[in-house]
Amino acid sequence: KYVKQTKRPKRKKKYIETQTIGTGAPDNSPEVLNGQIVPSTNQSTEFQASEDGRIIGLWKACVKAMDFNPDLIQQVHYYTFEKGFNYSELPMLIGFFTESEVQVHKTWCYANSLKTQIRGALIIRLTVSQLEPVYIFDIQPATYTSTVEGETLIKERGHAGLVFQMKYEKDLEQFISDLMYLLPLYEGSYPQEVFQSLLVTQVFLFRHSNTKGLTEGESTLLNALRKLGIGKIVFKNS
Repeated sequence: KYVKQTKRPKRKKKYIETQTIGTGAPDNSPEVLNGQIVPSTNQSTEFQASEDGRIIGLWKACVKAMDFNPDLIQQVHYYTFEKGFNYSELPMLIGFFTESEVQVHKTWCYANSLKTQIRGALIIRLTVSQLEPVYIFDIQPATYTSTVEGETLIKERGHAGLVFQMKYEKDLEQFISDLMYLLPLYEGSYPQEVFQSLLVTQVFLFRHSNTKGLTEGESTLLNALRKLGIGKIVFKNS
């Protein structure tokens, strides 16, 4: 085995953190994959979500689900590294960045082709009655312009999200750190090690979907929660 020091950006912490340096050896066991990971959030910026688009649509759907299903969904929060869990009409996103020198990895960290807008991730926690909290991780789509019949439209090129439950909530920062580090390297795809993580008890991919009579956000939220076996969510009074 060759020895390689893994250099990852570290974030200022209020407590002392021991750092495990992996061997760099190609060992695919979950123990090694999980042992090598250190938080990667030093240069990460946090910013407010824009007022339109699929990211805010999913957030609004979560808030609406809480309003119409208070017996099931008791609280909705977004999560950032700096402030932990919070609630506001427009949630904060965590910005992607990478120390990779590969141009395509750097480019992926932007949400527009002009590279003026950092791409962010939205992390939501749903406090669900009689169940462990449910977490949703969604990637801000890149926008691009498309001309249809002479009219210029701004469209979104989206990615799949994750819905998961943690073994311990204290490890959420670690798990999100891992995602923020890995996703630029895989250009928005989730590598297998995410699904082998020892930090989560359940983790599933979900895609944005459309259903008649629902907003895209509502349809997507139902789709995500079904993966964990949570149904019976309504978005209007029957």
